[in-house]
Amino acid sequence: MGFRFRKGENKVLKSVENPRQPRQELNAQAIAEVEATIVKAEAIIVMAKRVVTMVEEALLFVETETVLNPPTYR
Repeated sequence: MGFRFRKGENKVLKSVENPRQPRQELNAQAIAEVEATIVKAEAIIVMAKRVVTMVEEALLFVETETVLNPPTYR
């Protein structure tokens, strides 16, 4: 059994509109997302700087150890 219209009912179904967010709210949301992305990028930069520092310290250690305790070749 299909859908039946009652006598006098409009046969054009109205589409249900999705309520749109106001432009100002969308802009605020976009700004918040960009700010969150910037914070994440800054955290990545801090971690990368730490890795660089660790590598530099490791290289310095290896250089120092090599000078103080040169390898012996047989």
